[in-house]
Amino acid sequence: MALFTLGGCVKDFLQEDVRGKLTSDGFPKDAKQLEEAVHGLYNATAGFCDQAAIITRDCGTEELTSLLPPYNKYYQVYNDNYTMYLQQATAGEPRDMPIWGGCYAGIKQANWLLEVIGNAQVGNPKVLDLARGQAYFMRALCYFNLTRYFGEVPIVLTTDINVKVTKLGTVKEVYDVVLSDLNMAMTLLPQYAWDETNIGEAAKLMPQLWSGNKAIPTQGWVRALRSQVYITMAGWPLNETTHYTEAAADAKYIIDHRTEFDYDLEPDYKDLWLYESQFKLKEGIITMFYNGDGHDQVLAPQAGRPTQEPGEPWNGWNDFMVERPYFFSYPASYRKSISFTTAWYTNRVSTPKYWKQWSKTGFYHPYIAKWRSSVAFPFDSLWTDSPKGTAILSERSIMLMRYANILAIYAEASTRANNSVSAEALEAINQIRRRAHNNTKNKRYPIVNVPIYSPSAKYDLPKSLSTEQFLDSLLQEKSWEFVGEPEGRWHDLVRLDKVYDVALKVKAQRANTQSTDKSGDQSLPTSTYLDKNVPNLKDVTITTDRKKLHWYYAPLSEIQNNPGLFNY
Repeated sequence: MALFTLGGCVKDFLQEDVRGKLTSDGFPKDAKQLEEAVHGLYNATAGFCDQAAIITRDCGTEELTSLLPPYNKYYQVYNDNYTMYLQQATAGEPRDMPIWGGCYAGIKQANWLLEVIGNAQVGNPKVLDLARGQAYFMRALCYFNLTRYFGEVPIVLTTDINVKVTKLGTVKEVYDVVLSDLNMAMTLLPQYAWDETNIGEAAKLMPQLWSGNKAIPTQGWVRALRSQVYITMAGWPLNETTHYTEAAADAKYIIDHRTEFDYDLEPDYKDLWLYESQFKLKEGIITMFYNGDGHDQVLAPQAGRPTQEPGEPWNGWNDFMVERPYFFSYPASYRKSISFTTAWYTNRVSTPKYWKQWSKTGFYHPYIAKWRSSVAFPFDSLWTDSPKGTAILSERSIMLMRYANILAIYAEASTRANNSVSAEALEAINQIRRRAHNNTKNKRYPIVNVPIYSPSAKYDLPKSLSTEQFLDSLLQEKSWEFVGEPEGRWHDLVRLDKVYDVALKVKAQRANTQSTDKSGDQSLPTSTYLDKNVPNLKDVTITTDRKKLHWYYAPLSEIQNNPGLFNY
């Protein structure tokens, strides 16, 4: 009960009245209770992956759009139209709240855990170090996501209610906390795995609840997140370019020790998105795991499905879909076939001849396939009947960073640090490109055997590319590889200050009225189900204020509860 009290709702977290609440005095008292406390840390932190908030921000890129019903989803409107003004950012059902609330829930739990770990009476002090390491890592993860999405945010490092937050932490101050916590985690967590070889008898004591080692932070998690932190700090708004060297170093360490970490690219891209594969993936590094039992899953698959259409059985939420010009420009590959949904069942019949192609529906858009529920729905469809009754939920665990991210970070950071393209950087991206075409077992698609670690004249980038050409090709490859994922296109555009340029590009594609817009394929009209309340992008003035363009506002409840703290 104490855990639920401490890890619960984060509303009014800056002005909490604790009178009459249960306390955690004396908890945790032993290794078992300490393990329960650490488990509560993950439950709290997982909230920032709730629903589709960490993906719909990509509606501010050329990849995704969200201009269709339902009418209460105004969080897409300000992503898609680049307006980002307060009245829109707080209207309807803002999807930024799960990120804010989930991150601060995780921070509160981490702060509490760091303060009470010493209560646990354990024979091996290493057990306490392992708990502290996880708390520091998760707090760093939360603050990193907060500052990327919201910019300047309150910094809270204690549970003492007498410590008042009177100003927002600057981006630099937030990153100082993130790096400090990650460096602490590096000294406390096992290097490669949670087993007796690495951490002795402590591995038997805590934790006991995880599926293998994939769900528990190690120094591999720390290096992965730190490399992402460094490459982000090297860009907007700090522009501390010396961090490119540090980003490359952490990423290279993981690449050089991938065998010890048990990290690698999955040979089959489809395996990344199947329920039956997720607990044994070598590619997943930082992952939020869920039970898959229909009770605590998030990132509902309905978000990436079309809403009701007369005479058809699908009934998703239509939160976001794929921009047609982007879909048509995506090169043909096995990866493309897996990344997008382009057909749906009709009349509840799964035989392919009863499927309706996306261009034959009234929506005229493909959808992202990665986050559907592969237990509730067959992977090659989007029909929603589920024998388990979990159609609204997804049993998919959330990969926040995977080994492919590390390859891309190393390739970019090392190139920017040295202003030249090394053979190692070129090889890192080429491995991703080769895997995109590799299909040795899925007979629904053309069988192609492309060895991931062998040069390929057909799929590799040419060695003759200039530094600028290589970086452009790398960023495009990342867009294709990570479309619709938490570490997708949006964060690259922000740190490289390219959001405004992309906004102008998308605006040009929609230069005519939405009712007649045929961008991407002149034979297709725009959906007849458009939300009439959504302004046409051609009528929107795209702000050049980078803070308004790149950052969410804090949730309206926080602004109202803390007058003077947020000055928008």
